[in-house]
Formats: sequence, structure tokens, C-alpha cells
Amino acid sequence: QKIFDTQSKIFSLLGNKVRLKIIHLLLRYEKLCVCDFTDIMGVNQSPISQHLRKLKDAQILENKRDGLTIFYFISKKTKGKLQLILEV
Repeated sequence: QKIFDTQSKIFSLLGNKVRLKIIHLLLRYEKLCVCDFTDIMGVNQSPISQHLRKLKDAQILENKRDGLTIFYFISKKTKGKLQLILEV
């Protein structure tokens, strides 16, 4: 039952084009900050931050502060699952 809850949550979150692109970018570049996403995707910081928060709340992403910059990366426990789902 729990595995279906987890998979359902992941698919629901990845059903959004912006969040799906965030995941693809993080699988490619390992870690990025909000400013990287805004530059690459051409989207304002506020919506990017909201999407990152949803992914972080679902424990798909983690973050680490380096000075004033916060970098986001895919959590170790979900990275393999995402790579399988997305065939990356």
C-alpha cells in the first residue's frame, strides 16, 4: 500500500511540466540554485520557488545552503526511482 502512495505522489508531482523539467535538469546537473532554474527555464523566481517547495515537501528534493545561495538536488532515496521512471 505504501509503495502505491509514494508512486502516486511522485507521478502527481511530475504531472506538472515545470516540475518535470526541474527533475530532468537536476538529473543532468546534479545540483542547481533557483537562479539557475530561472536562467535555464526563463521562468520567474517565485513560481520556481513554489515548485521546488512542493518537491522538497514530498521529499523528492533536498537542499543545502552555500553562503547566501541554496542549492537543490534530488534526494538519494528517490534518485534511482526517478531515473527508472524517466529512463534517464
